[in-house]
Amino acid sequence: TYRYNIEWLDSHADYCVLQFPCTEKHVKGETAKIRYRYSENIIGEENLFEEWLVTKRIANYVCNKIFRRGFIQCFSFPEGWSFEDRYLMVNILQSCNYVHLSDVGLYNYYKVKGQLTERPVERNAFSLFHADCHIATYIVSYIHVSSLNRVYYEKLNNCIYYLGIIKREGK
Repeated sequence: TYRYNIEWLDSHADYCVLQFPCTEKHVKGETAKIRYRYSENIIGEENLFEEWLVTKRIANYVCNKIFRRGFIQCFSFPEGWSFEDRYLMVNILQSCNYVHLSDVGLYNYYKVKGQLTERPVERNAFSLFHADCHIATYIVSYIHVSSLNRVYYEKLNNCIYYLGIIKREGK
């Protein structure tokens, strides 16, 4: 199945990113699936950000994506930060115009007790503040798009909330 996705990406030179289905498996037994009934192409930077931040069809993490080598080599995860996928996704989506959502393949993402994304916000406030500021700084240019306008103000509110925690914690 991964071979099919790689071959698809190889045969579509305009596409730098291919996302394949993902299943989130939780410790408590719940399962959330990101599945597509059919393959779909998302074209245009504005659409990419809407599909990532509003509909959430483009996942926040990079583990279920295949990237064109020459494209992804231009990026790196920021060192020393938690939630680094958020930073990387902003940079990736602003640099490509085409993402293919494949209905082929499956990545199992296991959420376990005590992992970083399950920890209290207070322990991650500084990284979350920086990640949401990075997102808000970029999408301010799309403030005319009503769905992204809402996300922009949500991210700003999050930043204010995280700043309160950081100040309270004395960091």
